[in-house]
Amino acid sequence: MRPYERLTYDQQKEVDNALWLMGVLSPITGLDNIDATLQQAQDQSARVLSS
Repeated sequence: MRPYERLTYDQQKEVDNALWLMGVLSPITGLDNIDATLQQAQDQSARVLSS
């Protein structure tokens, strides 16, 4: 089971909203060159949220 799948529904929504916001702001912040898939980003965010 992926780390993202272990989160509660509310935590998953929090991760998804944060990743969406990062995507929207990426042209402004310069973070548009991150080479990660959505699944990788979700799992990494879940690890941070769980720790």
